[in-house]
Amino acid sequence: NTGIARNLVDLDGNKTVGGVVLNSTSAGYTLGLAATTNTLTMQVSSGNASISASGGQSHTINANVITASNTDISIAGGSSLNLAGGIDDTAGNAVTLTANGGGTLSTGAIIDHGSVAVGGSGSSVTINVAISGAAGTLSLSGSNVLTLAAAGGSSYGGGTIVSGGTLLANNTTGSATGTGNVTLNGGTLGGHGIISGSVLAGSGAHTIAPSATLVSPTATNTLTVGALTTAANTTLSFNLVTPNVTGGSDTIVVSTSGGLTLHGGTVQIANHTTGQGSL
Repeated sequence: NTGIARNLVDLDGNKTVGGVVLNSTSAGYTLGLAATTNTLTMQVSSGNASISASGGQSHTINANVITASNTDISIAGGSSLNLAGGIDDTAGNAVTLTANGGGTLSTGAIIDHGSVAVGGSGSSVTINVAISGAAGTLSLSGSNVLTLAAAGGSSYGGGTIVSGGTLLANNTTGSATGTGNVTLNGGTLGGHGIISGSVLAGSGAHTIAPSATLVSPTATNTLTVGALTTAANTTLSFNLVTPNVTGGSDTIVVSTSGGLTLHGGTVQIANHTTGQGSL
């Protein structure tokens, strides 16, 4: 592990370490200066490399994190960690992002040639820039909210699996979940963005709710998907606010002709402010 004596650390080049522990109880740490090309390579001879943050403070890593080994990145105890320099998994390793106990875990761009698994509870995870990688996969478990916030979407191609938590697609162009399909084995899918692939009903009960996580009963979103297949374990949840007005209620748009396949499920009217909901 790397011991840090100062709050702002200029890596002054490229460093290789097995682990980084950020546990200050007085002030957060910053590794690497902003707008530099410093790299922080995570490499161990056995087991997994790791970056962990605790102590209730906010920390930033401006260096590009290169995963030369399987790497676990985690926050706990109300801490926040911003991997502003992004994650480079060109080597095709397994990367886990785990957030527990409050706080936020966020990243810049991710090159995903292996797998990125997000888990934990009581916190939030945000990927602010695109995920790339032709065969890279993304998965979500636990109960956190994972927001895919890259405005232009992502291009990773290995698909997305949701087993728990809430996945928000909040892009404006492209595809939030890359070119692959999204399989819902549990959890919730929502957001106001675009998914170009198919959204598929998987093995467990799951919900598609465009305005998921929005507190106001009058809040609405439009979620666009390339295709949608439901099953008996699917719940489609909508806020109905202003009927017959574009954008006045939650909407799921299926962009491919013939792309809607209904094999059962439940339609849920989560909130209705102008009278009883109707279909």
